[in-house]
Order: sequence, then C-alpha cells, then structure tokens
Amino acid sequence: MSQDNTPIIIGVGQITDRLDTPEYRGLSNVELAAEAGRRALADAVGRTDRTGDESFARHVEAIGTMRTFEDSVPRYGTPFGKSNNFPNSVAKRLGITPKVAVWATVGGETPQTLLSEFFERMAEGEFQMALIVGAEAISTAKHLVAQQKTVDWSESVDASVDDRGQRLQGISNRYTRAHKIIAGPDSYGLLENARRARLKLSRQAYAREMGALFAPFSAVAAENPYSTAPVRYSPEELSTVTERNRMVADPYTRLLVSRDQVKVPVKAGAP
Repeated sequence: MSQDNTPIIIGVGQITDRLDTPEYRGLSNVELAAEAGRRALADAVGRTDRTGDESFARHVEAIGTMRTFEDSVPRYGTPFGKSNNFPNSVAKRLGITPKVAVWATVGGETPQTLLSEFFERMAEGEFQMALIVGAEAISTAKHLVAQQKTVDWSESVDASVDDRGQRLQGISNRYTRAHKIIAGPDSYGLLENARRARLKLSRQAYAREMGALFAPFSAVAAENPYSTAPVRYSPEELSTVTERNRMVADPYTRLLVSRDQVKVPVKAGAP
C-alpha cells in the first residue's frame, strides 16, 4: 500500500496582545509568533489550555515565518532591536529543532504562498509536519516609545535558515515612484478603476459593490475575539465617504483599507 502524503491543516492559533486590557504583556513579535504557534500546537492535540504539547512539538520538522514590517522596509525599525533569525527564534521558544527553516520574502501574499510551498514539499515527502507563523508588535513598540520605556528585543540565533531576503525589486521601481504609486491602496486602486471601466460602472455603483463585498467580512470580524476591529458594518457604512471614513485612494475609503498598524512605521529614536 502506498503512503498517503496528502497534506492537511491540523491546528491553528491566534493571539492579540491588546494595550487596553489587564492581560496586556507587551510581547515582542517573536514572542507573539511563538504564542500563536503554541496555541496552534495545542489545537492540533485538542488541548483547551493553550499550552501546547512539547512532545508533539518535537515532531515539527519545518518552520516558516512571515517577514515583519521591520525586516521588510530598511529605513524603518524600532529602537528595541530584533532577531537575526526570526524562524529559529520562534522555534527555540517552542522546543522545535527544525531541519527546514524558511524566512519568507516581503509580500502580503506570503502566508498563502508559504502554505502552498510547504504543502508541496510535504506531498513530495521532504517532511511530515510543519508550522507557519507570523506576528507584528508595532502597536506595542509605539506604546513603549510613547511611554519612554526601554526593552531589549535583540537576539542572535546561530542556526540554519533559508533567508529569502526582502526582494523589493518587483514591488517598487523608478516608474512607480515617479508616479507616486508606492502604497498598496494607490496601486490596487488603479487596478480597481481599470476593472470599473471594463465593467462600465459609475464610481457610485462600484462603491456600492465594494461595500457589499466587504460587509460580510466585517460580520465575521465582529465575532472574532482576536479581531483588530470587531465591528459589523453595513455596505453603506463601508463605502460612504464621511468625516470618519475619508477617501484614502479611490475607490477605497478608510474602512476598506487594512489598518491594523502592520504598515504604520516606528522610527528608531522617535520621541
């Protein structure tokens, strides 16, 4: 009988370290990623206490991590330092010694592309169990800077890692910079308007479509305790320009743009 290498997802985990709660711990992005991974391992073995299972964790042969904002844009960073080897910093906290450690490139699609890659490698028999994690601690970094507090998030791990670098060449070039096509909303907004023209829709009609598309997502977010903005919005509330819902880049109003601070830089030494 042939071995079935069909990959499946066996556990997931989330965490939000909220500034305005008694449970706030001021975790670094490595610590947040490790806690999310710990919860995913706990979910995989059916534990409800979120502590995971160290004996189970030792079966993880591969780990992949997203690239944090700080490691994505060279001119931005916190004054608190960072890990030189994000995947293995997370693995160390979980008691994992991976034979494969991947530090993904810059890109909002990397969670999906990394999952697809690991699934392919598992199907080919390269490894049997993998963990994919990512985290940002920008809100905490901004909070600590504002409070004039100092922490040390620097870490050096000597372990093998497939560091794929930033690879920003395909994201920005002289032409896009000359036309101020730099941020995501600007770039995607151009594509949206090209689609709108192809569909022969007015701005008002297309805005209604955008609201109808994203309203169900807000309904899901409203029920998720880890959501950044747990608010249910109607299609009209999402697409109508108001004082609190300004136009960011046509057709995106503020409520139609990701705003969980993963793209809000903290400049080193900022007061």
